[in-house]
Amino acid sequence: MFGNIIELVQKKSRDEAGRLHGRGMKEAVHRYLRENEWSHLGNGAFSAVYCHKKIPYVIKVSPNDAAACVYLSTCMQAIGRTPYIPEVYAAATCMLEGDAFGVFAIERLREVSRNKDREYRASEEVRSYKMLRDRLNVPPKYQVLVDVLSETEKYMKKHGSGIHYDLHNGNAMIRESRNETYAVLTDPVTTNGLSKKFKLPEVFMD
Repeated sequence: MFGNIIELVQKKSRDEAGRLHGRGMKEAVHRYLRENEWSHLGNGAFSAVYCHKKIPYVIKVSPNDAAACVYLSTCMQAIGRTPYIPEVYAAATCMLEGDAFGVFAIERLREVSRNKDREYRASEEVRSYKMLRDRLNVPPKYQVLVDVLSETEKYMKKHGSGIHYDLHNGNAMIRESRNETYAVLTDPVTTNGLSKKFKLPEVFMD
């Protein structure tokens, strides 16, 4: 299934370069997902998420935020190393008329429930994640998360583009594992000034 989406992204970006922008690609991918029984689960500021009743992961479509695409691609390289980043199983990215575009297969997480004390406390920890941006007095449990954020920032700067940290509990979701509750950072960064020569990471596929 995800391979078909990658083929769609590659074909559209190759055959219609210069004629199809990020919004057009987003509509093409959304149409493909709906036609294949994926249901729209929700929207973020820069993305949309789809689920399928027979598939355990979700599809996240990020049509116009390079930093978000780089972050999720970097998370894919650190899968299983920390509970504070999403598990990304596959990714497809491309540039279309200056827009960054990405489609990602990601584990299905839950929204924070304010009615569950343990979940709410975990999400409130995100407020302390601001220390990750400054790299000051970081507890060892967050080291891999810091490494992922650092690699994301390094990649953006290497390609002449800026990054903005958006660290708050609205950009976190809940994972429960072995009776522990974790706040997973799903959208901690956004683009702040995109270079016209910016290149996204190569397509990754599991």
